[in-house]
Amino acid sequence: MLAASMSKDKYMPRMFTVRGDRLGYSNSIIILGVLAIILIIVFDGMTEDLIPLYAVGVFIPFTLAQFGMVIKWIHERPKNWISKLSVNLLGGIVTFIVFMILLITKFSQVWPILIFLPFVVIFF
Repeated sequence: MLAASMSKDKYMPRMFTVRGDRLGYSNSIIILGVLAIILIIVFDGMTEDLIPLYAVGVFIPFTLAQFGMVIKWIHERPKNWISKLSVNLLGGIVTFIVFMILLITKFSQVWPILIFLPFVVIFF
C-alpha cells in the first residue's frame, strides 16, 4: 500500500500502482518476494542472523515516529499536550536506547542497514 501511494505521487515507479486479478498490488508482492529470497540466500537461511537485522529495521521507524510526535505536540500544543509529549518523549528515548544497544551489540550483523537505509532514502 505504501509503495502504491508513493507511486501515485510519483515518488516510486508507476508499476507499483498496477493491481492484479485479485486486487492485490502484484508488482509490489513480487518485488517483496524477490527481496525476501535475496535476504534468505545472503544469510544462508539463518534466522538467528536475520532477527537483529529485522529488530534494527523496526526500531529506527519506532524512534523516528516517537520523536516526530514530540515535535507535533510542541508545535500544536493541544489540551493535555504536556502528558502526550511526555509519553512520546519517553517512548522515543526508550526506542532509541534499544536501537543503540542492538547497534552496538550486533554491529557485525546489522551493518548492512547502515549502508542500505541511507541509499534508499536518497534514491527514493
